[in-house]
Amino acid sequence: MASKAQARALGAELRECRKQARVTMAEVARLIGCSTATMSLTETGKRLPPVEDVAAILAVLSVTGAKRERLVRMAREAAVEPRWLGVGIPGLAPQVTGMAELERTSVRITAVAPNLVPGLLQTANYARAVFAGSDVNPSEIEARTTFRMGRQRALDEVTYVALVDESVLRRPVGGARVIRDQLEHLVEMAGRPNITIQVLPMSLGWHDALEGPFVILEGEKTAPVVHLEHKRSGLFLDEDDADEVQTYMRSAANLQQRALTARQSVELIAAVHDDWSTNAGAAATEVANV
Repeated sequence: MASKAQARALGAELRECRKQARVTMAEVARLIGCSTATMSLTETGKRLPPVEDVAAILAVLSVTGAKRERLVRMAREAAVEPRWLGVGIPGLAPQVTGMAELERTSVRITAVAPNLVPGLLQTANYARAVFAGSDVNPSEIEARTTFRMGRQRALDEVTYVALVDESVLRRPVGGARVIRDQLEHLVEMAGRPNITIQVLPMSLGWHDALEGPFVILEGEKTAPVVHLEHKRSGLFLDEDDADEVQTYMRSAANLQQRALTARQSVELIAAVHDDWSTNAGAAATEVANV
């Protein structure tokens, strides 16, 4: 069964195309031979349209070229492929655009981050360093970075919780200057009333987050979605995987209980920042000696 997240992402793209074309939903429905209700279900992601319907909608809206090919491919992949999909290098694939749409429409996001600063909290230079080390074509790094920075507008509206392993603070992604700026940014973001950053200290030893990063996205009227990402592939778990989703939600709740408080976390982030400021190698050396 196709992921609800994929259907939602495709619907959002089709809705945006229609708005740009300044065509009403009823008019599109009439021209492709379906009801307005069916078009509404398509645009809200409650219905995954067949590839033929997507092609017809795009024809009515005069969408051509690379954009048409991408949206038709989204429909085809959602219908016939398993939900493990390549995130696509080069270019942005349905998983990435789908994730951006879920971030935009969520009321609460919980990110569990054992390896890297979560994308919504990354500085531009930190993001560039991540992309540079991830086999992204150098010519695409700026576009990817700009897209990631744009996704961070979701933080203006959502309740956001980041559970970050202490090792992330001490890993010199991009070098000492980049990580110092990144830690300053984390302290600044933690000052927002809707953002909570909690650190999972090294003293915990093993904890659930070490099994891999994940993000829980909760909508106001939709079931929670869990996103798992591994290098060039990603997986959405939704209401079709309710037991799995609940497992991840329990894990996140447990990690939040075991993590440092928000105040303690900010204090630790500031202390690690000072380590990087006074001795560029001090933080990395601490981790190496653990």
